[in-house]
Amino acid sequence: MTALQEAAVDTLVLDERLWDDDRTLDALADVPWVDDGDRLGVGSLGRIPAADALARAALLTDARVLVEQDDFEEPDEEREQRATREPLAVLRWPAA
Repeated sequence: MTALQEAAVDTLVLDERLWDDDRTLDALADVPWVDDGDRLGVGSLGRIPAADALARAALLTDARVLVEQDDFEEPDEEREQRATREPLAVLRWPAA
């Protein structure tokens, strides 16, 4: 999340299962756009699903957002049981 807050993310990859997750983050009214609380006092627009908060922050910093979807061979095939993958960020420049 720090890389998103610093606008260092070029591409953010989110697992589609993250939208089924109960985690939430604060959507902030100004930079750094996302946080777990409003420690900088920029104003929280409220707690929203983590996937939405991360995607919003990425788009507001001109990053691309890709959603990794499960691949099915048949339309009625059940989804594989696995844990949600954590977000993955490709950075614009090397981390300090």
